[in-house]
Amino acid sequence: MKNTLFLAFIFVSFLFLAGCSYAVDPNAEKLVTHMEQTGVKMYGAFWCGHCEDQKKILGETVRNIYVECDARGKKEQAELCIEKGIEGYPSFELVNGSLISGVHSVRELAEITGLSLD
Repeated sequence: MKNTLFLAFIFVSFLFLAGCSYAVDPNAEKLVTHMEQTGVKMYGAFWCGHCEDQKKILGETVRNIYVECDARGKKEQAELCIEKGIEGYPSFELVNGSLISGVHSVRELAEITGLSLD
């Protein structure tokens, strides 16, 4: 009985911590809206761990700017990714057509895209 209660406690604690382990920056939605309005795109692949990290940083609205580059992914645009010369994930296409790769914070992306968060 003691072991069962202990295991139940551990399980519930794990679920609680898993749900609270990542908080989205309150400016993320503002940033993604800005990126969408200015034509910035995020290129990635469904299997890419760094892309998942970036999606968590940007929150749910990232789907508005996300382009799936793997032909096996949902709503894939593999040909577009080839045309754009996407070589690594995640990659962001900026307004001037340049590409930046890697995982970035909300503040970094705001600065790169010209959004003032102050």
